[in-house]
Amino acid sequence: MTAKRRGDEQVSVLEAYFVGLGLPEMAARILCAATQLFAAKGYAATSVRDIVQEAKVTNPMLYYYFDNKEGLFHKLIALIFGGFEERITAVLDDDTLSFRGTLEQLVELHFEGVQEAPEVLSFVFSLLFGPRASRPAFDPVRQRQETVGKMQGVFMRAQERGEISFRAGMSVEFLTAQFLGMINQRLMYALKMMEALDHQGTDCVAFMGDVSREDLIEGLIGERARARLLTFFLAGAGTLHEASEQECEEDGCNEEE
Repeated sequence: MTAKRRGDEQVSVLEAYFVGLGLPEMAARILCAATQLFAAKGYAATSVRDIVQEAKVTNPMLYYYFDNKEGLFHKLIALIFGGFEERITAVLDDDTLSFRGTLEQLVELHFEGVQEAPEVLSFVFSLLFGPRASRPAFDPVRQRQETVGKMQGVFMRAQERGEISFRAGMSVEFLTAQFLGMINQRLMYALKMMEALDHQGTDCVAFMGDVSREDLIEGLIGERARARLLTFFLAGAGTLHEASEQECEEDGCNEEE
């Protein structure tokens, strides 16, 4: 995601992303406003009036592009979840990547854009863990079943090709679930820490001390943090064999801070 400018105004990273997908500027602004409001207030508590005021457009403009609030919600789902799953699938289907290389790419895709567009992550977590009755029908687990199946296939192939020997009792299903859980836990923690820094005076900020937002994000999900996280997971999963270990050394993932 890359931010742009609209005249003298800085366009958000998320809006630039939507425009880059071919959406009209007005539609992108409405989608951005809805993402922020749905994440902060929830779907049911967000009105069309709230969205158009935040986006600085008129009601007819929202209805023109999305028919209604539910149509807007489903468009967001298609763009955020659908687009993300397409990118994940492209990595999982890439036979040129090593096992470790595939996992590195998956971590990168999950973590990219967190600092620039945390509202997207908040929106996603609100769908995953918020009350279902307060929003239109949407089953994120079902949406991701095919992707998880492909991910399990990556673990199976790595074992069959001798790239890794799993520890006794470690099934492919368990390791896939642990890998995704590790990523989600780190993302949730990073999001909460960012929220704490954005609201000065909280106990969390006092606990963290004098730290910038950039330093916090780098420490939690920066390049070195991602490498250490993956190394930690692989050490628990089993034993990477010589080629994979050499790749790790070249990437510097075992270096001390």
